[in-house]
Amino acid sequence: MNTKDIGNLGEHIAIVELLKNDIEVSRPLGDNSRYDLILDINTNLFTCQVKSTSSSTDKLAEFPLTSSQAHRGGSRHKYDVDLFCCVDIPKNKVFIVPNIDSKGSIKIRYEPTENGQSKGINMWYDFTILKFLETL
Repeated sequence: MNTKDIGNLGEHIAIVELLKNDIEVSRPLGDNSRYDLILDINTNLFTCQVKSTSSSTDKLAEFPLTSSQAHRGGSRHKYDVDLFCCVDIPKNKVFIVPNIDSKGSIKIRYEPTENGQSKGINMWYDFTILKFLETL
C-alpha cells in the first residue's frame, strides 16, 4: 500500500470510529487545508489532523506529528490543529492526541515497557476516543 492509500484508509477508519461515538465529523473540500477533519462535540469545534500507520508492532505504534515538505523542497513543520486522530490500521484502533508541544512524534504503547518505566510513557488506554470525551 502506498502512503496516499494509507492516509485515505486511516481517514476513513477514523471517521467511522468517531461516528460510532456520536461525534459529528466534517471534511474540508479538497486536500489543501491545514486539517483533515472538523469534529463537532457538544457544540465545540475541533480541527483534527489524521495520522496513520500500517506498521505497528504488538508493543507500540508510532505516529509522526509533523509534516515533511521535503518532497516539495521544504522542511518539517508542526501542524496548527487542535487534535490528532492517530490510526493504527493493522489493529483498527483510533487514538485522540491533543496537539501539545511534542518532539515530532508520539509512541503509543500497547504493553508496558520491559524495564517498568512509566514516566513519559503513552499507554493506549489514555488516548481512546471515550477517554478524550471524558475530558470535555
